[in-house]
Amino acid sequence: MISLIKVKVVGGRKNADFCEYRNKNGSYRRNYFICKKHDIHCVILFGSRARGDFKRTSDIDIAASGGDFDRFALDVDEEKSTLLEFDIVDLDRDMQDALRESIRREGKILFEKV
Repeated sequence: MISLIKVKVVGGRKNADFCEYRNKNGSYRRNYFICKKHDIHCVILFGSRARGDFKRTSDIDIAASGGDFDRFALDVDEEKSTLLEFDIVDLDRDMQDALRESIRREGKILFEKV
């Protein structure tokens, strides 16, 4: 069976460091394959970078669902092309209600497998 992958990115470089879709060195393609490799279903940007009130040194908060989350998180950390820190949350595990609500309310979908 062939799965269609629909990729959604947030407009503007400042909000999409995870995908780096404007980078010509293949970072976007690499992150797409990291998601596909680990069967990740969805990646959501949240926190200050999603809201637009971040500082230059603010970390990048992403949440992911589906697949092999632990290996996905390790690959993202190894393959990142920035010195900024990533905080990566597994949406399939228990978490505080306030955090889940924050992701739901302000989150921007970066990747979605459909």
